[in-house]
Amino acid sequence: MVQRLFWWVKGETHCPYIGGHTEAVDFVDHFRGEGEAFYFNWEERWIRDEGYMKIAPNASTTC
Repeated sequence: MVQRLFWWVKGETHCPYIGGHTEAVDFVDHFRGEGEAFYFNWEERWIRDEGYMKIAPNASTTC
């Protein structure tokens, strides 16, 4: 979810909230290969590049 930052001065905001948007995508960050006894996690850079970096731009432009 993309959120905007707000600053409060004496209880008032400098930037009023004008809307929001949520983007949800199925994303598997761990897996277990066929015949394997243990689960494996994807590398952090793969999650960043293939997951967040493909979801966040659409969410921010839609918002």
